[in-house]
Amino acid sequence: MFNIIANFYQNQKLVGYIMRRCYVYILANRCRTSMLTGLTGDLRTFLTTDSVALHRKPRLKEADLLYYETFMNVQQAVRREKQLKNWKIGWKLELIRRLNPDLKALQL
Repeated sequence: MFNIIANFYQNQKLVGYIMRRCYVYILANRCRTSMLTGLTGDLRTFLTTDSVALHRKPRLKEADLLYYETFMNVQQAVRREKQLKNWKIGWKLELIRRLNPDLKALQL
């Protein structure tokens, strides 16, 4: 009986992890010549805390959020992040311009 309860609890934790909201984002420098693609569970906190500076490259010290996608499945988000990381900067700019034609920094 205990094993059944333990397995159920483990599966619930796994489902909670997989079905967690997460965000794939693209940050860019002011000149829009350098971009950083990443994944976070809380976009607002990520952008407002000092810990974001640890993830940014020196050329992205003053980075703006230009694009993000929301996912309810962590595995899908990781897959999308990897896909975008392999894209050329021109492809990323084209994607961003579909929703943000002026390449303005997004406000959450």
